[in-house]
Amino acid sequence: YKTLVTAGCASDVARIITRLTTFRHALPQGAPTSTMMANLVFLPTAARLNGLARTSGGNYSGFVDDLTLSGKKSMRALEPQVRRIVSQAGLRLHPPNSPKIQHQEAHGEQVTTGVRVNTVRDIPTEKLRAFNADLRDLKGTGLTQEDRQKIVVRVKGLISYGNHLNKNRGRQMRRRLREVCKPSS
Repeated sequence: YKTLVTAGCASDVARIITRLTTFRHALPQGAPTSTMMANLVFLPTAARLNGLARTSGGNYSGFVDDLTLSGKKSMRALEPQVRRIVSQAGLRLHPPNSPKIQHQEAHGEQVTTGVRVNTVRDIPTEKLRAFNADLRDLKGTGLTQEDRQKIVVRVKGLISYGNHLNKNRGRQMRRRLREVCKPSS
Protein backbone atom coordinates (compact mmCIF):
# COMPACT_ATOMS: atom_id res chain seq x y z
CA TYR A 1 0.00 0.00 0.00
CA LYS A 2 2.71 2.50 1.04
CA THR A 3 4.71 1.78 -2.13
CA LEU A 4 1.70 2.46 -4.34
CA VAL A 5 0.84 5.70 -2.55
CA THR A 6 4.49 6.80 -2.75
CA ALA A 7 4.41 6.02 -6.48
CA GLY A 8 1.48 8.42 -6.87
CA CYS A 9 -1.63 6.24 -6.57
CA ALA A 10 -4.63 7.68 -4.79
CA SER A 11 -5.09 5.96 -1.42
CA ASP A 12 -8.38 4.30 -2.42
CA VAL A 13 -6.78 2.94 -5.62
CA ALA A 14 -3.71 1.75 -3.67
CA ARG A 15 -5.99 0.01 -1.16
CA ILE A 16 -7.89 -1.83 -3.93
CA ILE A 17 -4.69 -2.89 -5.73
CA THR A 18 -3.21 -4.08 -2.42
CA ARG A 19 -6.31 -6.16 -1.65
CA LEU A 20 -6.31 -7.65 -5.16
CA THR A 21 -2.63 -8.59 -5.13
CA THR A 22 -2.03 -9.79 -1.56
CA PHE A 23 -3.20 -12.68 0.58
CA ARG A 24 -3.06 -12.36 4.37
CA HIS A 25 -1.05 -9.15 3.98
CA ALA A 26 1.66 -10.79 1.85
CA LEU A 27 2.37 -11.37 -1.83
CA PRO A 28 1.31 -14.92 -2.70
CA GLN A 29 4.09 -17.01 -4.20
CA GLY A 30 3.43 -17.87 -7.83
CA ALA A 31 0.66 -15.34 -8.44
CA PRO A 32 1.05 -13.56 -11.80
CA THR A 33 1.10 -10.17 -10.07
CA SER A 34 3.62 -11.02 -7.35
CA THR A 35 6.82 -10.48 -9.35
CA MET A 36 5.70 -7.06 -10.54
CA MET A 37 4.57 -6.00 -7.06
CA ALA A 38 7.76 -7.30 -5.43
CA ASN A 39 9.86 -5.38 -7.96
CA LEU A 40 7.84 -2.24 -7.26
CA VAL A 41 8.38 -2.59 -3.51
CA PHE A 42 12.09 -3.33 -4.04
CA LEU A 43 12.65 -0.38 -6.42
CA PRO A 44 14.17 2.02 -3.84
CA THR A 45 16.52 -0.72 -2.60
CA ALA A 46 17.44 -1.61 -6.19
CA ALA A 47 18.27 2.05 -6.84
CA ARG A 48 20.61 2.07 -3.82
CA LEU A 49 22.28 -1.19 -4.95
CA ASN A 50 22.69 0.23 -8.44
CA GLY A 51 24.36 3.33 -6.98
CA LEU A 52 26.69 1.17 -4.90
CA ALA A 53 27.65 -0.94 -7.91
CA ARG A 54 28.23 2.12 -10.11
CA THR A 55 30.55 3.76 -7.55
CA SER A 56 32.70 0.61 -7.87
CA GLY A 57 32.60 0.58 -11.67
CA GLY A 58 29.99 -2.15 -11.82
CA ASN A 59 26.35 -2.79 -12.57
CA TYR A 60 23.40 -4.05 -10.56
CA SER A 61 20.64 -6.19 -12.00
CA GLY A 62 17.90 -8.15 -10.35
CA PHE A 63 15.24 -10.66 -11.29
CA VAL A 64 12.62 -11.64 -8.73
CA ASP A 65 14.80 -12.57 -5.72
CA ASP A 66 18.14 -12.86 -7.53
CA LEU A 67 20.46 -9.89 -7.07
CA THR A 68 23.55 -9.54 -9.25
CA LEU A 69 26.42 -7.08 -9.02
CA SER A 70 28.83 -7.39 -11.90
CA GLY A 71 31.80 -5.53 -13.31
CA LYS A 72 35.26 -5.81 -14.74
CA LYS A 73 36.66 -6.19 -11.21
CA SER A 74 35.41 -8.34 -8.35
CA MET A 75 32.37 -7.05 -6.46
CA ARG A 76 33.08 -9.38 -3.50
CA ALA A 77 34.18 -6.51 -1.23
CA LEU A 78 30.73 -4.91 -1.58
CA GLU A 79 28.89 -7.79 0.11
CA PRO A 80 28.79 -6.17 3.59
CA GLN A 81 27.36 -2.97 2.10
CA VAL A 82 24.83 -4.95 0.05
CA ARG A 83 23.75 -6.77 3.21
CA ARG A 84 23.34 -3.48 5.06
CA ILE A 85 21.25 -1.90 2.25
CA VAL A 86 19.01 -4.96 2.01
CA SER A 87 18.66 -5.14 5.80
CA GLN A 88 17.72 -1.45 5.99
CA ALA A 89 14.85 -2.28 3.62
CA GLY A 90 13.56 -4.81 6.17
CA LEU A 91 14.75 -7.78 4.11
CA ARG A 92 17.54 -10.30 4.56
CA LEU A 93 19.92 -12.25 2.37
CA HIS A 94 21.02 -15.83 2.79
CA PRO A 95 23.94 -16.31 5.23
CA PRO A 96 27.38 -15.54 3.72
CA ASN A 97 28.37 -19.24 3.57
CA SER A 98 25.13 -20.29 1.84
CA PRO A 99 25.43 -21.95 -1.57
CA LYS A 100 22.88 -19.35 -2.73
CA ILE A 101 25.54 -16.62 -2.37
CA GLN A 102 27.92 -16.87 -5.31
CA HIS A 103 31.00 -14.89 -6.23
CA GLN A 104 31.97 -15.48 -9.84
CA GLU A 105 35.25 -14.10 -11.10
CA ALA A 106 35.88 -12.74 -14.60
CA HIS A 107 38.12 -15.64 -15.68
CA GLY A 108 35.36 -18.27 -15.24
CA GLU A 109 31.88 -18.80 -16.57
CA GLN A 110 29.46 -16.33 -15.00
CA VAL A 111 25.87 -17.55 -14.78
CA THR A 112 22.99 -15.75 -13.14
CA THR A 113 19.32 -16.75 -13.30
CA GLY A 114 20.25 -19.50 -15.78
CA VAL A 115 21.97 -17.14 -18.22
CA ARG A 116 25.67 -16.95 -19.04
CA VAL A 117 26.57 -13.27 -18.84
CA ASN A 118 30.36 -13.13 -19.39
CA THR A 119 30.46 -10.99 -22.54
CA VAL A 120 27.07 -11.53 -24.18
CA ARG A 121 23.93 -13.25 -22.96
CA ASP A 122 24.20 -16.89 -23.85
CA ILE A 123 23.16 -20.39 -22.87
CA PRO A 124 25.29 -21.83 -20.01
CA THR A 125 27.93 -24.46 -20.79
CA GLU A 126 26.00 -27.08 -18.79
CA LYS A 127 22.98 -26.72 -21.09
CA LEU A 128 25.20 -26.75 -24.21
CA ARG A 129 26.71 -30.03 -23.01
CA ALA A 130 23.22 -31.48 -22.59
CA PHE A 131 22.33 -30.28 -26.11
CA ASN A 132 25.47 -31.90 -27.57
CA ALA A 133 24.79 -35.15 -25.70
CA ASP A 134 21.26 -35.23 -27.09
CA LEU A 135 22.58 -34.68 -30.62
CA ARG A 136 25.03 -37.58 -30.15
CA ASP A 137 22.13 -39.75 -28.99
CA LEU A 138 20.11 -38.76 -32.05
CA LYS A 139 23.01 -39.72 -34.35
CA GLY A 140 23.23 -43.14 -32.72
CA THR A 141 21.16 -46.19 -33.50
CA GLY A 142 18.91 -48.24 -31.31
CA LEU A 143 16.55 -45.47 -30.21
CA THR A 144 12.87 -46.21 -30.31
CA GLN A 145 10.77 -43.73 -32.25
CA GLU A 146 9.24 -42.59 -28.95
CA ASP A 147 12.66 -41.97 -27.34
CA ARG A 148 13.87 -40.19 -30.45
CA GLN A 149 10.81 -37.94 -30.39
CA LYS A 150 11.36 -37.10 -26.70
CA ILE A 151 14.95 -36.10 -27.41
CA VAL A 152 13.92 -33.94 -30.39
CA VAL A 153 11.34 -32.14 -28.22
CA ARG A 154 13.96 -31.53 -25.51
CA VAL A 155 16.51 -30.30 -28.10
CA LYS A 156 13.94 -27.95 -29.64
CA GLY A 157 13.28 -26.56 -26.16
CA LEU A 158 16.99 -25.91 -25.67
CA ILE A 159 17.15 -24.28 -29.10
CA SER A 160 14.25 -22.01 -28.19
CA TYR A 161 15.99 -21.10 -24.93
CA GLY A 162 19.30 -20.47 -26.72
CA ASN A 163 17.58 -18.36 -29.39
CA HIS A 164 15.86 -16.26 -26.72
CA LEU A 165 19.22 -15.46 -25.12
CA ASN A 166 21.36 -15.13 -28.23
CA LYS A 167 20.00 -15.22 -31.81
CA ASN A 168 23.34 -16.40 -33.24
CA ARG A 169 23.47 -19.28 -30.76
CA GLY A 170 19.89 -20.22 -31.68
CA ARG A 171 20.77 -20.29 -35.41
CA GLN A 172 23.83 -22.47 -34.76
CA MET A 173 21.80 -24.90 -32.68
CA ARG A 174 18.99 -25.14 -35.28
CA ARG A 175 21.55 -25.79 -38.04
CA ARG A 176 23.18 -28.56 -35.99
CA LEU A 177 19.82 -30.23 -35.35
CA ARG A 178 18.97 -30.09 -39.08
CA GLU A 179 22.34 -31.70 -39.92
CA VAL A 180 21.69 -34.54 -37.47
CA CYS A 181 18.11 -35.11 -38.59
CA LYS A 182 18.56 -34.86 -42.36
CA PRO A 183 17.97 -38.16 -44.11
CA SER A 184 21.10 -40.00 -45.18
CA SER A 185 21.43 -40.59 -48.91
